[in-house]
Amino acid sequence: MGIGSSYGITSQTGNNIVDLGITMYYDPAYNICYPKSGAVIQDINNRIDATLSAEEGDGMWVNTNQGIFAFSGDSERITLDSVASNNTGEFSWCIWVKNTGGSYGSDYAILSAGSGVTNDGSLYFDAGTGAWSVKFEDSGAGDMDTGNICTVNNWYHIAVVSKIVEETSGTKYLYVNGVEKTSTEWEAADYDWTRIGETEGGYNDWIGNIGPIIFYKGKALTAGDVLQNFNAQKDRFGV
Repeated sequence: MGIGSSYGITSQTGNNIVDLGITMYYDPAYNICYPKSGAVIQDINNRIDATLSAEEGDGMWVNTNQGIFAFSGDSERITLDSVASNNTGEFSWCIWVKNTGGSYGSDYAILSAGSGVTNDGSLYFDAGTGAWSVKFEDSGAGDMDTGNICTVNNWYHIAVVSKIVEETSGTKYLYVNGVEKTSTEWEAADYDWTRIGETEGGYNDWIGNIGPIIFYKGKALTAGDVLQNFNAQKDRFGV
């Protein structure tokens, strides 16, 4: 279906999501996350706009898993409100992803902070042998890399958490399916996330599906919080 249509889905599973501190929450299981006008969607909590772009006219959502965003790898993306998505210090975000047709030898952008996947603050599937790794770029603090654990046609819940330990430093954590996979020490950094599913330069297009996307500003989720968010929707995604 093309942009501007709707499946009319009105509800979802996963009402036990940690809600304190949410800045933006996009979930295509809700009507508000289908285009309200043209290609504009709004987040569930604060009505912050984001824009769907499908340059070839392909539909950007399907009604499986109670509603998910669909990416064919041909210039589709979700463009975020840059002010709302900008984060310094403590933040968290969670996202469900499934790559359905990519090559293990290629990189695929999940959340972009610049023109390429190697820009600081970018999260992506990194090329591997027989599987992808989940990688978060940060040249100042050190990259976070899970190793090759993600395979085609499987859903994964990915969370990045930034926790302040001292005034200008702390620890970042990377979780997959509710389990901490790696962490790194950091100094204060300012990330301005711009796109989901493609880099700002129009590269490394995601192929497959993306489900709920949740941003927290000024809140570092605990390990228990991340697991709660994973458990709240794992049945929806068959994990």
